[in-house]
Amino acid sequence: MMRPSTAAAARRLLPALHFSLLIAALPPLPAQPAAAPPSAAPPAAAKPKPSAAQPADQVHAQGRIRVFYQTTGRHAIDTADANGNGVPDCVEDTLTQALAAQKLWIEALGFPDPLDSPRFAGANRIHIYLRHRDDLPSKEDRAKKSTVTINGKAYSAVIKHRLKGDPPDSGCLRIRITSAIRPSLGETIAHEYFHLIQYGAFWFRPGWLLEGTARWSEKGLGAGALGPLGAFTVWPPREEEIALLSGLDYPAAPVFWNPLVRSLEAGGDGLLPDNDAIRELQTWRYTDGKPVLKDLRLTGWRFMRRLFAGLSAAGDEALRAEGYEKWTLPNQRSPRNNPHILRAIERALAAERACADECACAGECPPAGGD
Repeated sequence: MMRPSTAAAARRLLPALHFSLLIAALPPLPAQPAAAPPSAAPPAAAKPKPSAAQPADQVHAQGRIRVFYQTTGRHAIDTADANGNGVPDCVEDTLTQALAAQKLWIEALGFPDPLDSPRFAGANRIHIYLRHRDDLPSKEDRAKKSTVTINGKAYSAVIKHRLKGDPPDSGCLRIRITSAIRPSLGETIAHEYFHLIQYGAFWFRPGWLLEGTARWSEKGLGAGALGPLGAFTVWPPREEEIALLSGLDYPAAPVFWNPLVRSLEAGGDGLLPDNDAIRELQTWRYTDGKPVLKDLRLTGWRFMRRLFAGLSAAGDEALRAEGYEKWTLPNQRSPRNNPHILRAIERALAAERACADECACAGECPPAGGD
């Protein structure tokens, strides 16, 4: 249970709704608006050699992130180029949002860099492929005949896709985004980048953890300190709530994660730190002039940073306790992992409260893993 003072504050702030009623009232997920029809194609920034596995793409790159796109055919993007720099606006904005996510989460907030993770040994770049929306669902999605609109997908395996001049042993992490993307209207690219952080930080793969915290993360670059709030007033959740939570993905954010982190900052505004990376992000703009960083608020970022470190240690614990020989995909998604995840959450909650109450450091204690 949370401490009486914290629980009381949470109860005053959060309506006491039952999980099932809250889920029934959740609005449908918004879809990315369709892009305008393509016009004249700009000059190619680079052209990898065509092959059966990788069709001819143009490339827009900066630092360790590359965006691959096509201006004709099935995967054609909107080629509007308002600033006349030879790069389609949607491509330029896609790279901008990916770089902003990297700067926010890694440089400004201290989350683990996926390209530094031992799980991704050999990966030194992130490749983003703009593709027709119908090509984004996985084989598993198609087998389930899912009707959920997918605007992006991040992958947890290192692949070999080298351009001329790349080292022979270089690999990359992959994200696929709909070619109809309008980055200034949503945080799809940042959401998928956050998945790479998750994949590099811990092995657990339940939807309520992965999609729930990724949906929470959209407020990092988006407007507002936190998304919709549900009725989470006590810790730990009851057995029936855990059972219901296990069947959720994106709705786990308003049902579970948003109320949980709000209970830690009752009366606070979740301010981002004042550092060079945040100040630089405040100057960034999309090609339509809209700010990339919408405001300076994000409730729960300190707790999430600490939790990710704790989930890494909890994965080692689960591997031993559950008798897994290795982390196969079924093992990563197994509901047997829920107790280990919940214990990691409890530890992170306790550490955050101790930091705030005893250290008087406003949440700036270093993140801790395990106990």
